[in-house]
Amino acid sequence: MAAYFFWPPFANWVTEAWGVITSGDQNKIAAWVKQYGYWGPLVIILFMVAQMFMVVVNVLAIIIVTILVYGPIWGSLIAFSGIMLASVIGYGIGRWAGAALVNKLLGYSTARKVEEKVDRYGYWAVAIARVIPIISNDAISFVAGSTGLDFWKFLFATMAGVVPLICLIAYFGEDADSMKTGLLWLAGFGVLAFLSFYFYDKRRQKQGNSASGKGKDLKEKR
Repeated sequence: MAAYFFWPPFANWVTEAWGVITSGDQNKIAAWVKQYGYWGPLVIILFMVAQMFMVVVNVLAIIIVTILVYGPIWGSLIAFSGIMLASVIGYGIGRWAGAALVNKLLGYSTARKVEEKVDRYGYWAVAIARVIPIISNDAISFVAGSTGLDFWKFLFATMAGVVPLICLIAYFGEDADSMKTGLLWLAGFGVLAFLSFYFYDKRRQKQGNSASGKGKDLKEKR
């Protein structure tokens, strides 16, 4: 904050970076990143951390730009590193600051909805949220930390979700039409997996309640 207000070059850089990343223009973002040469990967990773607090920016756009600029292999590794670092930081903020700050960052209603899913489905909620590219899923990191979800389970679930997404983008590369189709199929698979697990869990819960009720009736008769 001090650098932003008292160091004009830094303030200008932040303003420029904000304008580029929120433009949504992948070519513009890619050209801007390329000018930093070897420092480009660090800039992208910082973007991925910063975008947790920018509701207007979806990490999917940054992943695509990263792979377009650095290729399928190095781009995938950079994108994976950035997402994992951002996820760990988000989890740490939620764990350290607790529900009060999470409610302020996400809004009370959104935080409660995500918290309900995390409490009920645990790391499955994290994995499915990561694999669906059409939604903003950074809220899951904050809430996972604030609800006390096991860190290693959270980390593994994040990896299980982001790796297929990154591999899909890297595979299709610059073929925009194929990439859109692939992302829609991946999103559909994620939604289907979530719905299947949701109804399975509902059925299991209903059977549990039914068994509990029969046990209670039998006990009362005795």
